[in-house]
Order: sequence, then structure tokens, then C-alpha cells
Amino acid sequence: MRRFLKAIKSLDPGLLKPIEACVTPPMVTKRTSDARLIILLATPRSGSTFCYQAICHRFEVNYFSNLVYFGSRYPFLSTRLANRWCSDYVSDFRSNYGFVSGLNGPAEANDIWGDWFGQQLVEVTPSPGEKGLVKALNYFDWLGGSTGKPFVTGWVGHILYAQQMAELFPNAIFISLERGTQDVAVSLIRARRQANQEFEQWFSTRPHDCLGEPSSDSFKDVARQVISLQQRAATFNTLNPNRVFRLDYESLCANAESEMKRLSSFSAQREIELTSRSDTPQILSHERKPRIDEDYIQVQEAIASLMGDEHEG
Repeated sequence: MRRFLKAIKSLDPGLLKPIEACVTPPMVTKRTSDARLIILLATPRSGSTFCYQAICHRFEVNYFSNLVYFGSRYPFLSTRLANRWCSDYVSDFRSNYGFVSGLNGPAEANDIWGDWFGQQLVEVTPSPGEKGLVKALNYFDWLGGSTGKPFVTGWVGHILYAQQMAELFPNAIFISLERGTQDVAVSLIRARRQANQEFEQWFSTRPHDCLGEPSSDSFKDVARQVISLQQRAATFNTLNPNRVFRLDYESLCANAESEMKRLSSFSAQREIELTSRSDTPQILSHERKPRIDEDYIQVQEAIASLMGDEHEG
């Protein structure tokens, strides 16, 4: 489904622009949005998709669905169509490297964040165009005002641009999803093997200190990537303690419903009301145990080596 949607999207010459213009509310020039966002800060392979699904499954929220992402050239039109045609999201908690199936499935929406805010998975200095930025900020204000629901985003690239998002959305809060460095790095190594790419190539979110060509040691590259991203999130958390909800991945797996209640309480204290849904099944608990294999051992050695190098430096 993912490939089909991308193919159709790439072939669209902009046929629906006249209709989009008709359903777009008047634009107000602005530099910030009043919208209430819940922004997930997570490294790749840390459980971000599961967390994103859990929030959309449990609460009445807005998010970028696959349908809206598919029609991202016409965000106001595609959102209106999605709200009318798509059923409310009920998750089976399945995904394929961040892709959730179904037109109403929560999408990471890489291209939207790039087009609107100049954000990329490979770190750049964001330089959004004025017109696109104004459109984006008006979109979030319009959507929040028309539905009364907060907006949730689970794109893994936000970990690189948290400060930019904090400035653009002063009413936003952030979820810092935390998982052990070893487990994240092992999952990232395994993703390199399985995600239809060369094992030696970088995978997913890359901070500025991982922008060069891969080295001859893929395990050390992955360890550096994870540690750098985790340090980035930790710095933001320290600077913005009142806006950050810290969520442990293991606790989320063990008792997601309890963690969702904690999130709801944190959000309410910051004037973001998360209305719990009564039409969805309980999120079942499950235990995640590490699979000890050669990848696990080599990642462990790479992390120890890297931390030792940093200590000596």
C-alpha cells in the first residue's frame, strides 16, 4: 500500500488545486501557532510507532492519516475528506518500519514536515519558505479550532528539531520516549539487515555528527547514531522540563493503559485535554525480551568502545 500511495502521489500534477483553494480558510500571516500539539521525541527503533498508535487508539486526537498524507498537496481538502470518509482509528498495533496500513492509519508524514518546516531525517538547518510556513501554522490552528482536539505527531525526525517545534508551537508538549541504548542500537542494526537496503548504509534519523559516509564498522556507526540522538533529546528535556512527558518504553509495553492515563493527566495540567475513547479495545500488555545473538554482542562491544573513547577524550 505504501508504494502504491507514493506512486499515485508522485504522478499528481496538481489537478485538485482549484478545489483546495475553495475550501482553504483565509490565511493569517503569523510566526507561531496557537494549536495544542503532542509531539513525540524518539530515536528510530525505540517503539515510536507503537506509542503513536497507542495515543491515536486511546484518545480523541487529530493526526496525519495516510489519506491526509497521500493528499498533502491539498491539506485542507484531504483533511475534510478524511474526517468525512474515514472511520475512527482502531489499532491492531502492527506496522512495517513506521508504516501503518489503512487510509486512517497514523502516518509519519515525512514530506509534510520537510515541505512545511524544512525538516529532514538527515539533519539540516531548517529554512522553511514563508508561504509554506504560514500555510502550515494556519492549518494547525484551523484543525484544532474546528475539532477541539489536540494534534499528535509521531515522526521520528522531530528529535532533531525539537527546539524549532517548541518555538513554532508554544502550546505544544513533548513526549520523550526512552529506551535503553543497547536495545535501540540492536534493533537499528537488525533494521539495516531487513529494510531492503545495504547493511553498511545509514538507516533513518541521522544527526549532524553522523552525516558522513558510513565507516567500516557498522556497529560503531549505529552506536554513535543512537547515543547522539539520545543526548539530543536529553538536552532538550533539561531545557524544557515543564513541557516534556518522559515515557519509558518498557513501562509502555508492560501497561500501556496506565501510561496513557499518566499522559492524560500531564496534558490536562498543561491545558491539553485528552478525551479517552470508549469504543476501542484495551491495549494489551506484552513483555519485550532481548534476543541475545551475535548482533547483540557486537553492539554491546561497540557501545562500550565508543563510551570509552569519549571518556578518554
